[in-house]
Amino acid sequence: MKHHVLPAWLFLGPDLDAYDRVYTTAEFPQLAADLAKRSGENVVMPRENRSAAPLDPESLQPQTLQALGVFLEAEYEYLNAFYPNPFKPGGRFSCASSLRRVS
Repeated sequence: MKHHVLPAWLFLGPDLDAYDRVYTTAEFPQLAADLAKRSGENVVMPRENRSAAPLDPESLQPQTLQALGVFLEAEYEYLNAFYPNPFKPGGRFSCASSLRRVS
């Protein structure tokens, strides 16, 4: 469970320049397709451990969203080349659409 709250840089390293894309869990089918294309092998990534009752940001109290925004600020700064921070003014909670990055 602890790995769910550890910073992404512990898994990806301090420099994201080596990556042309970072995938969310919602994008696993695209990750499998991209890996299959690069490797020439069939890649299947079944979804495991689905939540029976997904939680969306609109169901959270404003103070909870504020606390999450503070907690996740460094994560979104680290991943800013790939994902906009939805906690900033005008932000949207849609982790399924990443920013396309030109390397």
